[in-house]
Amino acid sequence: MAVAHKGSISMGLVLIPVGLYKTTVDNDIHFNQLDKESKARIKYKKYCSHCNKEVGPDDIIKGYEYEKDKYVVMTDDDLEKIKTKKDKTIHILQFAKIAEINSIL
Repeated sequence: MAVAHKGSISMGLVLIPVGLYKTTVDNDIHFNQLDKESKARIKYKKYCSHCNKEVGPDDIIKGYEYEKDKYVVMTDDDLEKIKTKKDKTIHILQFAKIAEINSIL
């Protein structure tokens, strides 16, 4: 199962690494799109609108359009740098006694 969030809990000088996991399972029915005649699965190709060629995941980067056809390119490192401390921190406000917590919850 993939980790939904990795971080740590800090209490003074104590730092506890944590990983949050999804606790639900998707039981929905999912359909694929098929060709009416051959019953083959329909696939989507990513291509460059300028070069008109197919591109792979390694050739795709993120960019923000600030004017028509003008972009500011952002890397994953850039996006990580602009995160605030709040985005990376879990604050513990108080502890509860185990007897105070309903076991069903």
